Amino acid sequence: MEAEQLRETIESVKNAVLIVGEEKTEEKFLLREALSLFLNSKDIFVSIVPPAPEEIKTKWSPLVEEKFFTITRDVVNTIKIPKKKFFPQEIEYEEDENFLKINLISKDGHIDKNDIFVEQEPLEFDIAFCFSNPKHEEISKYQNIAIKKEAIFIVPDKEKTLAEKIYEIIEKTSNNIEEIKDTKIPSLLMASLVLETENFRKKINQNIFYLGYNLLDLGADKNLIEQINKNEISLFFAQILGRALARTRIDESLKSYWTFLSKEDFERAKIKNPSTELIFKIASEVSKITPLQPNIIVLWQIKESVFAVMLKNNHEAQKIILGPYKNFSEGEISIRKSLKDSLL
Repeated sequence: MEAEQLRETIESVKNAVLIVGEEKTEEKFLLREALSLFLNSKDIFVSIVPPAPEEIKTKWSPLVEEKFFTITRDVVNTIKIPKKKFFPQEIEYEEDENFLKINLISKDGHIDKNDIFVEQEPLEFDIAFCFSNPKHEEISKYQNIAIKKEAIFIVPDKEKTLAEKIYEIIEKTSNNIEEIKDTKIPSLLMASLVLETENFRKKINQNIFYLGYNLLDLGADKNLIEQINKNEISLFFAQILGRALARTRIDESLKSYWTFLSKEDFERAKIKNPSTELIFKIASEVSKITPLQPNIIVLWQIKESVFAVMLKNNHEAQKIILGPYKNFSEGEISIRKSLKDSLL
């Protein structure tokens, strides 16, 4: 949608619904909060669906409040009665274990069952912003949502991150981008940018750095974002280290410690795509906690493959990466043979 058309659309709407689709990633909830705050500042009534997971709200509590209307109803059933035939003066209801009984009280008039109409009334919104691919048909699966004017789907691509796309929407539809200065919006956009680029190590280009500079200039709290991520990394690392120690055994004949971490271990610790740096850090911590042995071996699973690192606690302090192997057994047998043959 062109800038002028988008601006006119935003200016004409009174309410909006913001939907996070099937892939409920952390950055999508941060960006939804940013866009919700911006739309709300334009006197647009904002509704969200679904609510952010508790772990995300807890982690980002300084930034994510979700004070907007949360859609929790699946279906709204409406009962219609023709007023010309029957107009109740009083309505009351009773309920028992099985039924809800509605009493329509009137001095005159008779109502027949054929006069009663039951319909499913959707919640109508002027515009929807959906963080998912249109082919997922995220809006249609919510039976109580109907869109009057426009549905805008926001997905990342090779050229732009989600943070860039939300920033563009805000920039195109605001009178001046300075409107968001010193609000939570720049920090929310920056937090998403940090997550999407893995702290500016991936997907980086001139536009990414330019956006980061602009967000800092608009008041993004870089220190707060770093502290939140630092706390999370410490918590998640503590979880995976605990699992590693529980899965560590000693082999005195080979003067080594062996640690095995499955993909389920990383999933439970909420660590995606563990890096070799993380595995070496685990090996280093194991060597500090356990009685000294010359060799610390950590085998870990990524998708359907197994890799290994060896941390040698001798004077050379060598770091070795091994694999891939088909499974843990193959990796262990291969490394044991190499240790026995003194090839490592």
